Amino acid sequence: MNIKHQITWKVISLLMLFTQSIISYAQEDSFSLGKTEKFYSESLGKEISLNVHLPESYNSNIHNYPVLYLLNGQDLPTYANAASALDFLSFEMIPEFILVGIVSSAELFEKIRICPSDSIKQKELEEFVNKLFLDITTYIDSKYRTEPYNLLYGQSNLGLLALHALFINSRCIKSYIIGSPPFGWCQTYLFNRFKSSLNNNLFEVKNLFVSYGEFDYPELVISQIQSFEDLLMNYPSEWLNYKVFYAAGEGHVPVTTLNYGLLNLFSDTAAQ
Repeated sequence: MNIKHQITWKVISLLMLFTQSIISYAQEDSFSLGKTEKFYSESLGKEISLNVHLPESYNSNIHNYPVLYLLNGQDLPTYANAASALDFLSFEMIPEFILVGIVSSAELFEKIRICPSDSIKQKELEEFVNKLFLDITTYIDSKYRTEPYNLLYGQSNLGLLALHALFINSRCIKSYIIGSPPFGWCQTYLFNRFKSSLNNNLFEVKNLFVSYGEFDYPELVISQIQSFEDLLMNYPSEWLNYKVFYAAGEGHVPVTTLNYGLLNLFSDTAAQ
């Protein structure tokens, strides 16, 4: 074996040893972003799984905390990004939050259509949304020290699901952050439903933050959100504070959505 090959195998061997040491370390020392809880929803007849991340100060005081409910909470990058944003921003700019990731399984959303084809399907969808968030918030309120301020974050198609909580004027949710909602799936239905919800007096002022990226889907998202912003301007409501955010250089569901949404909601001009 020549010198070049000897050096190559030595490098490979060192890399293998380094990799094994990393794997061994990862097996021996692990960390967690929270814990998973499950409960059975009597009203839905389904088991619901939740990933819960508590703020650093939770176990060292008796304070109550607002709650951020995250759809698609089983997706590790999405969940980790949310936990990181909350922990970082809470140093100075926002209050500390409890993070609850809702595991959005196929079983949970079985037979649910975000774009209902008729009034019966619409009623089924809205009843499901109402029961889902009522049951989850009731469960979390019974287990943890919570404030009566709940924020819902949904992305893409689950962002549309989150909007239905606003449509039905859910008392469970105060504020909404929506990343890249694909209004193009059923624009006429969604826009009409939004207008009808604005015509109804809400129980309290709601906050809505919607984002989209420069490289988002052109027809499905970008052009539709621009039309949605026109709708909001043409149908002003004293019951709704809103912000549409364009993320330059980003794609579908901008990674900065939650950061900017939280900063917007907790600025001096946001409704509290």
